Amino acid sequence: TNPPIQTFGGGGGGSGGGGGGGMANPFDEPGSNGFGDGEGKEEAKSGGLGADGPSSPAAAEGMGSSDGLGGTHVVYGLDDGDLGMMTLHDGYVQRRFHLPGPESGNKDGISLVSSHDLTKDGVSDLIVARNDGRLQVYGFDMGGSEPNVQFNAHLDESIHAMTCGVVSSPGFEELVAVTYSGRVMSFTTEPVNVRDTSDAMGRSVGQLKNESRVKSMRKELDDLHKKVVKEKDKFAKQARSYIPVAQKFEAQTRFVLEPDDAAYLITLEIPIAIDVITLSSSVHVDLLEVEQNQAIVSRTPPDEASGKALLATYRFSDPLKIAHIKIRTNEGESGDLVVGIVANISPKICQVVKFNVKPLSLHHRVHAFPTSGPVGRNHAGGGNGGEGGGVAE
Repeated sequence: TNPPIQTFGGGGGGSGGGGGGGMANPFDEPGSNGFGDGEGKEEAKSGGLGADGPSSPAAAEGMGSSDGLGGTHVVYGLDDGDLGMMTLHDGYVQRRFHLPGPESGNKDGISLVSSHDLTKDGVSDLIVARNDGRLQVYGFDMGGSEPNVQFNAHLDESIHAMTCGVVSSPGFEELVAVTYSGRVMSFTTEPVNVRDTSDAMGRSVGQLKNESRVKSMRKELDDLHKKVVKEKDKFAKQARSYIPVAQKFEAQTRFVLEPDDAAYLITLEIPIAIDVITLSSSVHVDLLEVEQNQAIVSRTPPDEASGKALLATYRFSDPLKIAHIKIRTNEGESGDLVVGIVANISPKICQVVKFNVKPLSLHHRVHAFPTSGPVGRNHAGGGNGGEGGGVAE
């Protein structure tokens, strides 16, 4: 059956029917691959990009036109992790697909999206970077109207840039990503586990490349070791006159409401390992468990004279650069939540971040009027002779 095409805006029904076949190329002419253009259209009943809930666009990229009708394909990612694609025509918009995000919420939101034909099959693959550091490749190789995850890697920190192309091996595409701390990582489509025909010992392509890299890294490590010894000697001579001071580091933070849990997710990231996180708040908040955090939480009863309602610390046994903290605020209370991030370096240094808790902190915007659940209705009117009447339900 043909998937429905949702129309946002007016006009432009176009021509063509819902042709039937398989998903040879999701970016071809709409009538040729199961995406009917004249039939199956639905008027959008929700705002935004057709997603349910208060999600907002976080990343988008145009993919050019290939349908013969002048349309432009746009792939987009939302704050709540949803991934979709639409085609922009003159006067109307067609939604190609919309994949719901994971249930874990805003920490898996999409930060970057891109497209590139990594597998050289004539169909563009979709590359997605998520807030929790995951790098994914979606492909249409399995057929159907929606892409499937074909590659998944966790980089342990947020991804700030990515691109695709031929880098180290001629004829093989690579996916290159840059993380928050400045790491540059590359993932290749070259089959490194196959036997290298030029090697008499029968080693694989990956083994030969790793041996070459190991030799190069050992030389670099030897050079770095010599530099470290030289700098230590230089520092020891100056230690009597100078006090070592750690450089200030930058913190990347997010403070996002998760409406389904009626709680806020705080995401904290620094380019080095986190040692301790401190929390102090002038309003009452509840600390909730987060599955990803393996932390020891300690709470201290605050002094009444300090005006604080919460004092807590998070200590991490394993080194990590991204930490998630979930809290639930009390509706009607307003104040400040102060977070201190202590890095695992010597000497110790702390970066302080302040979040404002608003009076109606658990209220959020919705894109469509709810059709289920209790609804209040007020009606007021005037009668003959100036008499008024009203009813409330």
